[in-house]
Amino acid sequence: MSKSDRIKSLEFYAYLCQKVGSEEIVKSRRLLYTIGDIAMDNNYPRISSGSKGEGLNFKGSDTDVMFIEPDFRVYESMSDVTDRWGVSLLMDTDETPPCFTYLNILPKYGVPFLFTEQLRGQKNGKMLLSSELFKIHRLRHLVLTKPMLNNIHGPCISDDLEQNDIAYCIKCEKWISQAQPWISRPRTEWPPPDLISQIISLGVLFVPIGCKGSVNENFEWRISFSVAEKMLIFSFCHTQLLCYALLKILLREVIEKFPGLKGLLCSYFLKTLMFWISEELDPSVWRPDNIIPCFIACLQKLLYCVEYSTLLHYFIPNNNLFYSRFDISDKRKLVGLLQNVYQKGIHCFSSSETLHDYPMSSCNMRRQLSLKTILAQETIHLFSFGRAKGNIYRLMNNLMHHSKSCTSRSIFNLFFADAHHFVPELPNMHCRPTNKQKYFKYKHYLSQLLIGVNSDAISGWLLLATFFYSHKHYTEALIITDHVFSKYTDKTFPVPVETSCNIVVFHELHDNVMELMKHEKTITIVKNLTNLDINLDSKSLAVLPELQQDAQDPFMVYNCKPMAHFIRFLSYYYRGNVDAYENAFMRLLREYIDNMNNKQTGSERMGKMFQLFYTMYFLGISAQMIGESELAKEIFRSIAICDVYNYTSAASRLSKLI
Repeated sequence: MSKSDRIKSLEFYAYLCQKVGSEEIVKSRRLLYTIGDIAMDNNYPRISSGSKGEGLNFKGSDTDVMFIEPDFRVYESMSDVTDRWGVSLLMDTDETPPCFTYLNILPKYGVPFLFTEQLRGQKNGKMLLSSELFKIHRLRHLVLTKPMLNNIHGPCISDDLEQNDIAYCIKCEKWISQAQPWISRPRTEWPPPDLISQIISLGVLFVPIGCKGSVNENFEWRISFSVAEKMLIFSFCHTQLLCYALLKILLREVIEKFPGLKGLLCSYFLKTLMFWISEELDPSVWRPDNIIPCFIACLQKLLYCVEYSTLLHYFIPNNNLFYSRFDISDKRKLVGLLQNVYQKGIHCFSSSETLHDYPMSSCNMRRQLSLKTILAQETIHLFSFGRAKGNIYRLMNNLMHHSKSCTSRSIFNLFFADAHHFVPELPNMHCRPTNKQKYFKYKHYLSQLLIGVNSDAISGWLLLATFFYSHKHYTEALIITDHVFSKYTDKTFPVPVETSCNIVVFHELHDNVMELMKHEKTITIVKNLTNLDINLDSKSLAVLPELQQDAQDPFMVYNCKPMAHFIRFLSYYYRGNVDAYENAFMRLLREYIDNMNNKQTGSERMGKMFQLFYTMYFLGISAQMIGESELAKEIFRSIAICDVYNYTSAASRLSKLI
């Protein structure tokens, strides 16, 4: 390769590091999501997958989360089955395509839970767990707390835009026999033996989706190697990862924009392609000064696979992923497009949204977002998808023994503070505790909430105000809500962020915040740029007595600002300050009107809808307390009509007023 070609590759590599992410940023993203998985493991072990879990975040990057069912276990052989609690399932691959299996329920080894009665069917005298009924069952439960996740998309439960996917899966602790040949088949140097050993020690997963078109599709489960695939992606050098990212951008922003080609290829095919190429090539070719030839080699391999309709599953090659994938017309169009892309090389991205400004901007690249800004963006998005619900001891153990860098300690500390909002009941607290026990409990919970104020800019303080109000310390509650409202005028206040194409978008005001705080530690910046909602459930440390009947599992979500107005109203009401509580009521009403008049677009609309919903609910409770029964009835009636999932007790409150 000539010197000019190497320089061109190095320039393109630097450009991609800015657009897709540098090695440091990718490492930090992965760290954030890995720690998030540890923190958000609320009895269901969690695995972040998809682009974000792999360390990538650009237009089209999706958020895929897998939860491992703790009450089910899959075995390949009866000799592996242990007599244990829960539901034991036995693989049956005699009549299924490669990569798919039936799961036989074995009642002898743990009586199946009652709900499995609704999830099973019979075939040839065997009791099978239905993948389709399993998904429907999970959907019905998930939509109660995350109503935006209301569609079934493949093995996942997804939102309308298919940007957030949740898959509930079942684990087999052992590496299955179908994938045994993968362990020792001929390869160059990748993956190395130690990585292979680590992968096979983690077993495999089963996701609820059957082979399309199969007679018994609804009873088949797909064998998933998601954990292994994630580890393989993590082992990529940065040049490999950028080539993988280029293929994903090519798919989303070039191929799928071509009429009639959307859906023919998917990111899983590209991942499989990268695994095969990485196994075939010498690892030394994946260098920054060789990235363009590496990408061209990936294109050539993709074109070959499509032309010959052959892309073998990486772990189970008996499964040809391209078998009967394309009809003649679609294949002709796809091959033609890929040939054109191959001829253009990296200039094929001139029509893409992400990389359209290459090479013009490569010589005058804008300032790359700092690592701190990236972490703030990613943390805000991650917290919007789940919370560290009480896993204090697990977080502390990992913080003490596995956090070797400042970045990892900062992230752990953030989740550690958030976890202090959800602390289980103290042991040895009887129905009628003594005064000493009550005092100990009060001091213990107060200490937890004081740690929790470090979770973000607002919500931790508001939970502390709730705690003081609940114990009739109204003055302290009002002082804290004063502090909360002062944050709304502070230059470093976390103004609401937008999510565009599943990426948190910072605007000029956020940049100003970053400039003001550029010398602060990462955790301080992330905390001050993050404004979390309040999640309340039956285990929350601080719940307003007026909302106790609404605090249900898994949790309820409240926006901070209307909650702060509501706490002020309640505190003034019980202090008997009529003018003050009437003023607080009017401020709550003004908050509702202002939000009604604000036009929202995109993903903000759903969040604002719930904010309006609960602001209206707070108004109804307040109106009832001050004797405005007719207004309260009208408000509760309006809420009850819309509240089909009974998020609130509006219907119950209405019935008591009629």
